[in-house]
Amino acid sequence: MVETLRARKDACEIEQIAAGLKSRSQALAGVQLLVQGLQQWLGSAGLWIGTLLAALADLHAALGGVFSASPPGADGSAVVAAALLLHAGSKSLTAGLTGGWRYLTWLAPGLWLHTALAAGWLVWTAR
Repeated sequence: MVETLRARKDACEIEQIAAGLKSRSQALAGVQLLVQGLQQWLGSAGLWIGTLLAALADLHAALGGVFSASPPGADGSAVVAAALLLHAGSKSLTAGLTGGWRYLTWLAPGLWLHTALAAGWLVWTAR
């Protein structure tokens, strides 16, 4: 009896995890479609708007939208750099609001250093 209950509990947990993964996958696909749709509708400005809006929520999905059609050119590299910086800003804000000033001062230097290096490298290599 106990084994049956454990098996049912494990099956329920697996179903909940699978539902969460499916939901996340659908959301990521939606973000990628948003970025692509705005780029097709508004061109370069749409790429910027869509990527930066998406970077507030999920950086990976935002960049997936940039890279889905083809590797980005110089404009795409600048968009990726801006998305990285915006995402670091939203992480810093979240850290400050949830962890307080002390946590933010511990987190921010490393976060901003590696983000600035990556963004600078992207812009520099795109020239």
